[in-house]
Amino acid sequence: MKETPDRNRREEGFVLITVLLLTAVLFFAAGFALREAMNISDEKSETARRLRTENAAKQASAIADVWLRHQIRAAGSGYFSPDADPETDPLITIPESFFSELENIYPDHAFSCVTADLHYAPSFSSEAARLGMPLIPPRIPEEGGTTRYFMQKTSAAGTEHGTISSITKIISCTRDINGEISFRTENETF
Repeated sequence: MKETPDRNRREEGFVLITVLLLTAVLFFAAGFALREAMNISDEKSETARRLRTENAAKQASAIADVWLRHQIRAAGSGYFSPDADPETDPLITIPESFFSELENIYPDHAFSCVTADLHYAPSFSSEAARLGMPLIPPRIPEEGGTTRYFMQKTSAAGTEHGTISSITKIISCTRDINGEISFRTENETF
């Protein structure tokens, strides 16, 4: 059977339309796959940034915790008097360039730390409420000595992508009857 020119053109047209449709489907599938790959990549990048900021905050918190323990030990035994007057300014200021080492490791993060003695005067109550600080006066444990409480909130903020991580600790500090000072993290929230 001999093909007519019209039939030959129809077959060529059918092949051309089929190829164009398959090409369009492949382009759509490739675009969809690329979009999904970019979404997964963005999600993984965001997770990595968040974890990096959390890690920076944990390191800053650990450094600030050690600093606070040193400050309390250096304060002397009078600081542990059970009848000590409440602090009129309970905020304990960290040194200016305290986080400089961490800022070298994490140049894209800013660090801050608020440390406070939780035995504060009534005049500080409104500021304490704003900072979420409970009032905990010194206590005398059953075994003797004196326990004081401190709150420490350490934060790391990623300056490029806006990720923020904070760690808030309530730290008890006990001076026993032998003069030994021990520390314990009572509560830690992320």
